[in-house]
Amino acid sequence: MSRRRIAVTALLLLISCDNPAAPRARALRVPGLNADVVRTKGNVVFSTDGSLDNTCNGDVVTLVGKAHQVFTEIDSGDSIYISIHTNLADVKGYGVPSGARYHVNNAESENVVVTEGSLPFTFNDVIHLSLELVSEGSEPNLIWDLTEITRIDDNGATVTITDLKNSLRCQG
Repeated sequence: MSRRRIAVTALLLLISCDNPAAPRARALRVPGLNADVVRTKGNVVFSTDGSLDNTCNGDVVTLVGKAHQVFTEIDSGDSIYISIHTNLADVKGYGVPSGARYHVNNAESENVVVTEGSLPFTFNDVIHLSLELVSEGSEPNLIWDLTEITRIDDNGATVTITDLKNSLRCQG
């Protein structure tokens, strides 16, 4: 196969990641932006693994699978707006000691705003994770909701304010 044909095939595969079935970054509502902004969008699919404690039954669940992230960036010149949406729908694993099979239902988003230039530098980061560790048997499901808000202002002194909301609950 020629190099040109390989390049075209690779390009088509990359474009196909951006299909109607793919997760979408949430629309960024940015008031006051004009037509001169630079917009960038990207899709990344990668292998992932890790473990999660199911505090509902004491299982340590080893997870593997594919993750899909959609990145959207808007650069207005003095501010950068970044949105990230993550989907872990293909992540599965087994719990120890129960041996139960689990899969992950998840929605994760992150929105970042960085302002620089003549204004004082500010950084706002909002992360929201909603994850459900679903047992494919009789073991209980773990539901994890996390919201973390971080703001850094630099107008002579740096101030960091972090708001963390974290909840775990069992279902089933």
